[in-house]
Amino acid sequence: MHHPYSHTLRTQLQFSAPWSHDGYQDTEALFWHSQDTLYFQFDGVDTSLVALDQDNFHHGIGSSDRVELFLSTDTLLSDYYGMEIGYDNRILSFHGKHYREIDYQWEWPREQLTALSTVDSTGYSCTGKVSLQYLKSLGLIDQQSRLFIGVFRADYHEIGNPNRVTWITHQDPQTPTPDFHTSSAFFYYQL
Repeated sequence: MHHPYSHTLRTQLQFSAPWSHDGYQDTEALFWHSQDTLYFQFDGVDTSLVALDQDNFHHGIGSSDRVELFLSTDTLLSDYYGMEIGYDNRILSFHGKHYREIDYQWEWPREQLTALSTVDSTGYSCTGKVSLQYLKSLGLIDQQSRLFIGVFRADYHEIGNPNRVTWITHQDPQTPTPDFHTSSAFFYYQL
């Protein structure tokens, strides 16, 4: 695995699949930043890549293999923003308010978010970057220079079967069913 900007401090995250009894495929995420940019890289082992090519973009990416990054202005999820990035380079953006009041019309401005996914024989990688100035303008960087973020992955196993998905998370939200739209699924990332 190639890590650009290797001279900067990187934070590597470990994952679990708290709702799966069958285990899960390995997932790794790295975060690092420069003075003006947050960088991320997800690497996911995936032996059965699933992507729906449907006219309904939201439903299509919502039922496909992807990685997810949510960022909130506070621990109450009063305002939070998400990017769900498919292995096929589709990006689903949203703005949300607690609890699951989601606006899918909102989008990350193209000049503020760059992401690229690549596929190889073991799965896929997704690398990207977001402007820290833009995150600050949304109120996502607190006074201690921290981001309150959630880092997730949806690993689908069968096209068209929403029950054949493994939900993977860095922070176990301790919910009885998969739910990433709760503050217990988030954690602080120190810039």
